[in-house]
Amino acid sequence: MALDSARRGEVLDVCEAMAADLAAGQPPVQALGRAAEEWPELAPVAVAARVDADVPDALRAVARLPGAGELRGVAAAWQVAHETGSGLAPAIALAATAARSRRSRGSRHSIS
Repeated sequence: MALDSARRGEVLDVCEAMAADLAAGQPPVQALGRAAEEWPELAPVAVAARVDADVPDALRAVARLPGAGELRGVAAAWQVAHETGSGLAPAIALAATAARSRRSRGSRHSIS
């Protein structure tokens, strides 16, 4: 359970960092590479981006790890941005904000 909670925090941190990198104009491959340096469990996703493979699929695979489920939202945001040509930075930022909000609500409920 502690591992799940720690991983949830790591996932949120790297999602927010990736959103910030993208908003600053970093290419997606570079943002993912930096995120994988911070959280090595994202390495397969960074590799997928470098070889032009299916990044959303790679994100969904990592999301199966206990505590990493929020990556499903990032995968969906990435896929929509890729398919529609909409901005990836705002989509990832929105997914990260939603994940942070869900985590915050969950923390308040466990304290009460």
